[in-house]
Amino acid sequence: MGSAHASCIARVDTGALSHEGGAGVALNGDLMYIAGGHGLAVFDLSDPALPKRLGSVIDTGVIRANKTHTQHHHESARLAAELVLVDNELFVAGNKGLAVFDVSDAAAPKPVATLDTGALSHEGDSALAVCGKLLYVAGGKGLAVIDISDPTSLKPACDVIDTKALSYDGGAAIALASEADCAVPVMYVAGGKGLAVFDISTPEAPKKIGDTIDTGALSSSQAGATIGLLGNVMHVVGGKGVSVFDISNPLEPQRLGGVIDTGAIGWAGDVALAYVGCEDVERRDTMLIAGGKGLRVFSIADPQKPEAIGEVIDTGALASDGGAQLVAHGPYVYVIGGKGLVVLDPVKADIDVAAQRLLSS
Repeated sequence: MGSAHASCIARVDTGALSHEGGAGVALNGDLMYIAGGHGLAVFDLSDPALPKRLGSVIDTGVIRANKTHTQHHHESARLAAELVLVDNELFVAGNKGLAVFDVSDAAAPKPVATLDTGALSHEGDSALAVCGKLLYVAGGKGLAVIDISDPTSLKPACDVIDTKALSYDGGAAIALASEADCAVPVMYVAGGKGLAVFDISTPEAPKKIGDTIDTGALSSSQAGATIGLLGNVMHVVGGKGVSVFDISNPLEPQRLGGVIDTGAIGWAGDVALAYVGCEDVERRDTMLIAGGKGLRVFSIADPQKPEAIGEVIDTGALASDGGAQLVAHGPYVYVIGGKGLVVLDPVKADIDVAAQRLLSS
């Protein structure tokens, strides 16, 4: 399959991202935090078409920059970098642990505390999700539940949980189903061994429901993992492609059809997913998937049947074995990877999708 080149609005060297390291992103109003192998950077998005870095890159102390390479050994691993913002605290997860930064002054994060969660491995990915005053941390060693009610004194709420879904050197993803859609609060955890479903009615003690599910999309090691929830549909993306699940019963996901090859995901790189509404943000009829080979546009007019449109797009931001993030902000989508940050116009993508539909009809 060929590769198309997208006309981007801007390209930015973040200073934070390494070629092989992970990539984490969090938005705070008109500011964006980006974390990678070289540290944490803050960007001003007051002009969303041209993100501007504020100050220097900050050493997080918890993120690995590169894999280990020697004459006799090439490390096979996913390197972790994940961010989540909770009020005035920014939580940063990496292979070396969990760090907290005070962002009361949003443009000048200050380190507050660090913690060895027991869940993060030296060679695996990381994922974070917030439930009230609890932080779920998924990594190569399992799932940790952290009490963050006092950010200066983080405490595990329970022992690390063996999800049977996460692998030591593979991807990691967490998604919380909306309470409005579920009679029982549900958490999904995906990794190299599959997909696990947890009842989080008691948030500090997640209870696994059923066996680990073979999604068909997730790789056992190195490639990333991500989960997208759209109404009663779940998209699970990994090194082997995209699988679609019916979650009308959130505790019993049912796979629909086979695995969809995106053409965008590399065997050793991260993956990212974003839903974009284009002209009507509530419509969300376009799905973007990014990986080490580029960016792919899917029509999800029927979310149960994603339809690949056009060719894989070479954004110039994504590295074959580095991190990947997609962030929709204002009228633009930011593609973030080992080679930097690229600003794309999703309306242009929508026009391209429409043109491809006409050509193929």
